[in-house]
Amino acid sequence: MAINVEQIHKPIRKLQKFVAKLPRNPSSEKIHQLRTNARKLESTFAALSLDSNKNERRLVKEVRKIRKR
Repeated sequence: MAINVEQIHKPIRKLQKFVAKLPRNPSSEKIHQLRTNARKLESTFAALSLDSNKNERRLVKEVRKIRKR
């Protein structure tokens, strides 16, 4: 089964877009989108074993902190 690179890049782009615009009081829908995309990114890294390197582990850890906050 081939890896669809677009499925990996989409959550990253959405997180970047949200962080760039970062509203003062985000709506509940925006928070839901943020948490959903963060979880997708975490799952992708875990599924592809990309969290084995120190930099990737740090990225996943930071995304997890944002998602839980």
